[in-house]
Amino acid sequence: AFPGKASSSSTTTGDHAHGTPSSVGVLELRDVRREVATLGAAGLGKRQLKAWKQMDVMARIGAKAEKRPRLSAKIGKGVAKKKVEREKKAKELARETGMLTPKKGGKKVKRRK
Repeated sequence: AFPGKASSSSTTTGDHAHGTPSSVGVLELRDVRREVATLGAAGLGKRQLKAWKQMDVMARIGAKAEKRPRLSAKIGKGVAKKKVEREKKAKELARETGMLTPKKGGKKVKRRK
């Protein structure tokens, strides 16, 4: 064990050699966060759970996540175009269902400097 770090098997009373009661509180908070994340992962689907476990393992060892492979420009343009179309359809559907109201027509006033 390192001199500045408390081991995970330390007690929560704050009477270990180098730790202070505040550092023990931080360890407890870290454990609580991990437990909450684990409980939240129980509701994930099969693929999402696999991805979450992979991220958890990578975070524990301190490694960076792998980047996605680069898309070619031609494919990227098509993906972006489809995304814009989907957003337009979603807005239109929201307007039809009453979720959004159309903007009021009015001219913007130009500011003079």
